[in-house]
Amino acid sequence: MPEGVQAVVLCEDLQAWVFVRRMLIALNYDAHRIRVIPYPAEGRGSGEQHVRERYADELGRHRARASRTKAVLVVHVDADRLTVQERQAALEQELQGRGVAPRTPDESVAVLVPKREIETWIYFFLNGPPVDEQTSYPKLDRQSEAWPAAEAFAAHARAESQPAGAPPSLLTGLAEARHIP
Repeated sequence: MPEGVQAVVLCEDLQAWVFVRRMLIALNYDAHRIRVIPYPAEGRGSGEQHVRERYADELGRHRARASRTKAVLVVHVDADRLTVQERQAALEQELQGRGVAPRTPDESVAVLVPKREIETWIYFFLNGPPVDEQTSYPKLDRQSEAWPAAEAFAAHARAESQPAGAPPSLLTGLAEARHIP
């Protein structure tokens, strides 16, 4: 990545942070230039609410940064029991309610919305298809166990390929990841 690139991650929880950070490293971002917006501690608030309420501010900050340096913003929010489209619409409504222009296709912003949760994508890459986007897959015992899944996600994003048997939300996530250089 070119000098001066900054990556900012707005996510729900530690598992998502580990996944997105490792994905960015696999995409050649400097680990020291990746910053996470602090997320709620486990059991201390809604990760979805945290992301939704911070999204407009972080998009505004990203736009200010991007006007003077190469910068990317990666947003992660689980769809949970909603559809990916409903969760994306909630984020867009938050922007509209705060008077912030919607993101445009040319902005270096990726909004990753796994259905049901990030563990679905991790399970898919670690165990293969099929996965059920209604099932709640377990969190990993060690966060580093998610690294191979994040690296596989990055490889598919870079190659603009689609893994066989991938769930729909993962395919949408790969398309989103292509918004970041």
